[in-house]
Amino acid sequence: MSKLRCCSPPTQWVVTSHATDNDGAIIRGELTLTVQGRRQHFTVGDWYHVPAEVEHAAEFEQDTDEIECWCAKR
Repeated sequence: MSKLRCCSPPTQWVVTSHATDNDGAIIRGELTLTVQGRRQHFTVGDWYHVPAEVEHAAEFEQDTDEIECWCAKR
């Protein structure tokens, strides 16, 4: 499953996890993603991966669009 997600600032998601692997690409704006306590910053053209059942949180400080895909646990 995949979708285009549009986020307006300031947006901060609480820590969560999913039963699926999540892969995404930033197509406009920026994303700060915290996965297992490690913060990473992504900008246009960057891809990210969040493994299934791993706690993570996202922050958007500006208008951001991303394409996100969910896949069965690898």
